[in-house]
Amino acid sequence: MKRTVNKVETKEPVLKDTDKILWKNTGGGSFRFGRKIIKPGEKFEATEKEVSQGFRDVLKQVGGVTASPAVKKANETSIPGVKSVFRLKPRAGKKELYDVVSDATVVKNGEKVKIEKPLNTVGLTKEKADKLILALSE
Repeated sequence: MKRTVNKVETKEPVLKDTDKILWKNTGGGSFRFGRKIIKPGEKFEATEKEVSQGFRDVLKQVGGVTASPAVKKANETSIPGVKSVFRLKPRAGKKELYDVVSDATVVKNGEKVKIEKPLNTVGLTKEKADKLILALSE
């Protein structure tokens, strides 16, 4: 009867040319990497091709593979912002003057309260207020 041995295959991550690895200079002297000088004990990121085999005795791999900046940028999720809304409101006591207001949230007595916050300090004519709303909306 023949004995069979089952081989367990472990999959190692396949490195791409753009994948960066975290390295540490463990040698006694400085290491010139491109235009940078890597001092002893300092960590830096580089691809496996960028680090020569002759320096692997003093440069040790500390961290795993990090994605390239293009991959990081693609994976980032953007947080949508809130679009500000500006309105025209007649000024109290003056018929021909207006305020440009926006909604603001203020905490009063531990509770959030929405108020209308005027953006101008002096009353504006309708034409000037419309120009201000147009400029703020851009």
